[in-house]
Amino acid sequence: MTRRLALLCLLPAVLAPAALAQRFGRDPHLGYAFPAGGRQGTTVRVTLGGEDLGGPRLVEASGIGLTTKVVEHVRPLGKQVLGDIGKVIGALIRAKVTGRAFEQPMEDGKPIKLPDHPWLRDLDKKTVDELSTLARKLFDPKRQENAQIAESLIVDVIVDPKAALGYHQLRVQTNQGLSNPVNFEVGVLPEIVEEDQPTGSPARLRRVNEAPPPPLKTYDLPVMINGQIMPGDSDRYRLRAKKGQQLVMIAQARRITPYLADAVPGWFQATLALYDSDGREIAFDDDYRYDPDPVLMFKVPADGLYDLEVRDAIWRGREDFVYRVAVGELPFVTGIWPLGGRTSSKASVSLTGWNIPPSSFALDTQPGAEILRSVFIPGRWLPNPIAYAVDSLPEASEVEPNNSLDRPQLLSLPVTVNGRIGQPGDVDVFAFSGRAGQSVAIEVMARRLQSSLDSLLRLVDSAGKVIALNDDYDDPAAGLITNQADSYLLARLPADGVYRIMLSDTLQSGGPDFGYRLRVGDPRPDFALRTSSSAITVPPGFSAPITVHAARRDGFTGPIDIVLRDAPAGFTLSGNRIPAGRDSVRLTVNAGPKAVDVPFNLIMVGRATVGREVITRPVTPADDLMQAFFFKHLVPARELVVASARGARFVPSVTIAQRVPVPIPTTGLASIILSTGLRPVPPMIKFDLSDPPKGISLQEAKTGAGSVVLVLKIDPATIKPGDADNLIVAVAAEVETGPEGKKKTQRYTLGHLPAIPYVVAAK
Repeated sequence: MTRRLALLCLLPAVLAPAALAQRFGRDPHLGYAFPAGGRQGTTVRVTLGGEDLGGPRLVEASGIGLTTKVVEHVRPLGKQVLGDIGKVIGALIRAKVTGRAFEQPMEDGKPIKLPDHPWLRDLDKKTVDELSTLARKLFDPKRQENAQIAESLIVDVIVDPKAALGYHQLRVQTNQGLSNPVNFEVGVLPEIVEEDQPTGSPARLRRVNEAPPPPLKTYDLPVMINGQIMPGDSDRYRLRAKKGQQLVMIAQARRITPYLADAVPGWFQATLALYDSDGREIAFDDDYRYDPDPVLMFKVPADGLYDLEVRDAIWRGREDFVYRVAVGELPFVTGIWPLGGRTSSKASVSLTGWNIPPSSFALDTQPGAEILRSVFIPGRWLPNPIAYAVDSLPEASEVEPNNSLDRPQLLSLPVTVNGRIGQPGDVDVFAFSGRAGQSVAIEVMARRLQSSLDSLLRLVDSAGKVIALNDDYDDPAAGLITNQADSYLLARLPADGVYRIMLSDTLQSGGPDFGYRLRVGDPRPDFALRTSSSAITVPPGFSAPITVHAARRDGFTGPIDIVLRDAPAGFTLSGNRIPAGRDSVRLTVNAGPKAVDVPFNLIMVGRATVGREVITRPVTPADDLMQAFFFKHLVPARELVVASARGARFVPSVTIAQRVPVPIPTTGLASIILSTGLRPVPPMIKFDLSDPPKGISLQEAKTGAGSVVLVLKIDPATIKPGDADNLIVAVAAEVETGPEGKKKTQRYTLGHLPAIPYVVAAK
């Protein structure tokens, strides 16, 4: 059996070091967008902070109703330039304070000339306060330097009057590739930006002789506030409110930037504080239930002016500490009941919250996703989305009293129970009849549905013995929940009899917002899929690796095939099977020989056989993000976007001269023979294994007349018979640079070959 691959060899003219360096740089990276949103029908000038943003071709916007225009690329300022800037700003301030003529500072007998930079334009026209503010921005000793957000891209985001409300995502495309996405929200409220406010140091940091800032501007409600928090910073906004108003102040900080890799606890922990006209703090919040983004709900006691303060909980700050705060008599849903309904039923929920009428709403219960989200309240302003669950099992409601082992609520399986831990110390007990050897799946859905419940599950036999217990069960598909608090048990019953399920809160808390859905019944093997990146850049004729993760459920261990849907001509997948028992596979997306002019959304699905049924599940695009130096999370993105890399190239065909999957022995050496069609393979073309599986390494790559032999070294202590995975081969060009006698060899990665599946043979 043979398998055709595509091997890219650059034309000799393209192998020049300058061309390689220009083409094969790093993909751009984005750290933040500020402001992180805009109103329908407006144009917003947005700063995108990141790294490797040079030479941008365009900025991509997801969803409907956003277009973009790149205005300017702003490079970071070096230390030498900063020194020159300090001298010029100092001379300007002295001239303006003394009323004397400005004298251009000199360096080595020549006037200092500053680079063309947005921050440095028209310095002579700035006031003393504006120059002082710029100096603090540039030379603040508390400012934390970070190369990943040192560059900026200034972009105009044009928001159509009918643009879809809610979160969109922005990406940068350069000659090197596509960036990760950053969030941008489209809303309907009037927007203000922190830069509209008077500037000045916070009172606690102000020098003795430093003048206080001018009075705050006053804003009418409702309003959407946009800002950034810098080190030690606190931002204040003066708001006009009337007696009796039920104000809701909704902060978005972690929701904008879910994870920061280098900041504990891993995100901007915003706080909100409200002050009256006498400067007394009258309301404060640093989170909303378990959500790090705070929400203040406040009934105004008297007409007047109120100051809203935004800061970080531990006084950190940086350019990527971006926030949006919506303030007004806004509808805000604090809860729904029940937390879901049965598939294809006429289920409805009742709502509680602020500025919403008592009412019930019908759920969308069509078959599809397990967890859905709805804003429920119709109108132009979209209140906070609320999660609910849909399941095909029969539904039941918890009935009190069911608080002890001798007074349980009887269940007929399978069933989904809607219940609450209604007060502190409450324990809900359910009973069912089981058979010896029967497998039972018991699952709580609460925290994933925005409930405050931190569940604890215990399965008790007829003698009162606990035979299974679970507190927290991590769901890899819930990448935005850092405190995974839902419980899950998959148990085999030891004997015939009556079994009891005890459900409680780990902290012995309880109340109206401690709702849950409890699933009890036979296991239903299933899976959910996530990618490890939401952006792929692939040269024509080459391949790009991407990892697909499987969250297996209810004991499902079978293989999962990943397939494309409606992909452009020439695009295929290789190594697209997650082997049985494995939770991920690194496969490749293979591009055709022709470049795709415009980035496109690639759709993948996973298929597996469960019993006699073939089930299909979507592959959700996601980005593998790090939280606070250690924890990794798969955060869903709106799209998996693919773009073509640029450059001239020649694409001959290559054949694997072995059956696929390639058999690999458990020890010694193994060879994979590639027939390239190139006679000979150019000596500057090199081959490496890209992140090979443990136990397999590349000893050498032998190139000959029209062939490449990959000689693999096998570690018998790591490899086991039956192991299956993919080998991904990276192709590079080695080029000598520099004058004679001082030449250096540089290696440039050109791309990857399609994944080569293998299986470890039995001894």
